[in-house]
Amino acid sequence: MAPSRSIVFDPIQTPEGVIHFVDLKLNFLSKSIGLFGSILSSLPLLLGIIILKRLFQNYRQGNIFSFENAKKYQYLGWLFFLDGLCTKPLSEMFLILAATLSNPPGHRYITLGFGSPNIEALLCGFLVLVISWVMMEGYKLHEDQKFTI
Repeated sequence: MAPSRSIVFDPIQTPEGVIHFVDLKLNFLSKSIGLFGSILSSLPLLLGIIILKRLFQNYRQGNIFSFENAKKYQYLGWLFFLDGLCTKPLSEMFLILAATLSNPPGHRYITLGFGSPNIEALLCGFLVLVISWVMMEGYKLHEDQKFTI
């Protein structure tokens, strides 16, 4: 989960060129759409932080190879996939729409893109899912060891 985009400071790439939100005169609808796009891009990061906090609380209690930890890693992996496939393209779409909504008809854009940040999120999701699989196998070995005399 890469850092989220900021509606005010980061430029937006549109088919007409780079647009800075600071230079635009935005109406209430454009501001609302831009805010929604910014919030949408921040959600995976915030959810990931909550999951990691709970995971580290388990680690602090000495609970390393547990079913709950493996599931938390699995949630993180799927969160990366969700971020790469849905959240990033949709937030970009909303930010471009907010930036071009005040343009005259024929110069407004809605674009869905899939690029290297999306592929990066998908690869990270795959790696975290592999880690969740390893943690699940560690949990199974730990359970077998508890019952072995």
